[in-house]
Amino acid sequence: MARAADAHLVVDCRAQDATAEILASAREGVDIVVEVSPAANTALAVAVAAPGAVVAYNSGAA
Repeated sequence: MARAADAHLVVDCRAQDATAEILASAREGVDIVVEVSPAANTALAVAVAAPGAVVAYNSGAA
């Protein structure tokens, strides 16, 4: 889905060190995080977000 939406970087956090991979591509952090599993990845989102970043997530509420 992320690739189809032209994401700059797509990281499988189960297959690699996601924080290192993201920060290697965006040394000062990212401006936008689209998180589909906030319960599992909140720490990652915080670790890679630049100051003033936007973090979008799905709350699961209908």
